[in-house]
Amino acid sequence: MRFTIWHSTGDPDDYIETAIAAEQAGFTSTALHESVFYPKSASAPYPYSDDGERHWEPDAPFLDPMVTLAAIFASTTTLRAYTYVLKFPLHHPLLVYKRAATLHAISHGRFGLGVGQAVWPEEFEYTQTDFASRRERLLEGIEIIRLAGTGEMFEYHGQHYDFGPLLSSPGIPGDMPIYIGGHKMPSLRMAVDVADGWVGVPSTWEETERCVKRLHELLDERGRSREDFEIHGGALEAKTLEDFRRLEDMGLTDIVVSPTPDYATHAGELTTRDKVEWVERFGDKVLARV
Repeated sequence: MRFTIWHSTGDPDDYIETAIAAEQAGFTSTALHESVFYPKSASAPYPYSDDGERHWEPDAPFLDPMVTLAAIFASTTTLRAYTYVLKFPLHHPLLVYKRAATLHAISHGRFGLGVGQAVWPEEFEYTQTDFASRRERLLEGIEIIRLAGTGEMFEYHGQHYDFGPLLSSPGIPGDMPIYIGGHKMPSLRMAVDVADGWVGVPSTWEETERCVKRLHELLDERGRSREDFEIHGGALEAKTLEDFRRLEDMGLTDIVVSPTPDYATHAGELTTRDKVEWVERFGDKVLARV
């Protein structure tokens, strides 16, 4: 049973101090997600709230996850970390690769790349990227990441990305897992077809079970081993060791927990000390008993 601590917003010191505490407490990983900006109006619903509304304040501070993870890696020695998730189609894959390979290198292989499609058309409009092709560009981008990671000369000729022979050094020796996020069927299918695992937002027991069950069905249909596929997620109501064992029995390989009472609002009422103490209590009550 592996655990990931996930939290966003707050004082910049939160990320470093909670990561150090999480490593000492026995967490396997930490995870950060990307929020580039807050559009005043959003023409698509937020998929992880019951009413589709964004419940955090416009000025809630979100740090760039890949920059922040570099600081976390510099402050820890064993803790793994991954993006949860990077809005991949907003970025050119060659630039994502360079940042990912750098994190993989400085962490000695502790980095995982979690990616998603992003949901708000305004994010694409304001960054001059195409919303309609985001799924196809995500798939091409993953192919490019894999090819660049070989450390060898390669070229790519796709529908959306087209370039001649190049080599991006450093390569990625060994494995850098790529995860795909999203609860809808196309995202679950993509995760099984092209990724090393899936990352889901902690939800109700029923929603988490639905996603895991469908992932297992897809893995079986594709002839992929369940043991080699990581499933990251959680249940909002899970509090006790028995609850977490239920999630493990359900099929989660990595259980995601957060010190923030309601992650959907990204409320900032917890101090750095509050979050560190939450990590320490979780370590004593749960991790020490696993």
